[in-house]
Amino acid sequence: MIAIPTMRPGAGPRRWLAAACVALAVAAIATAFVWPVIVRHLVVSRLESLTHRTVRIDAVTVNPFTGRVAVTGLQLFEGDDEALFAAVERFDARVRPLALVRGHVSIADAVLEGSLVGRRAAVSGIARGINVGDDAVVAS
Repeated sequence: MIAIPTMRPGAGPRRWLAAACVALAVAAIATAFVWPVIVRHLVVSRLESLTHRTVRIDAVTVNPFTGRVAVTGLQLFEGDDEALFAAVERFDARVRPLALVRGHVSIADAVLEGSLVGRRAAVSGIARGINVGDDAVVAS
């Protein structure tokens, strides 16, 4: 006698569930690798549109669960890469993730390390009533 193979009842939905879980895991891993690149591009484009200056950023680290954002190697240039307007070695901030859902950036705390301001930026700050000193370059 020849046995005819039959599927167990309920095996089909389990396979679909397993396939969906694997696909979700792959999507989560891909998003984790691509997320900093997307955020870096968004930050550069937004800063360029706000300041009308060329912006360069070395790296952006984002933790969406805690709201921590770290930007390293931020540089703003006058015009098209002519002279350095301002530079920041590292900028760490904690943003409120729920505010981002509403489309707002709300910074809870921020740390700015290794800032460098060019002479033109210092003169612009003095004109606005910000005292940054009389040196050609202000570093902190």
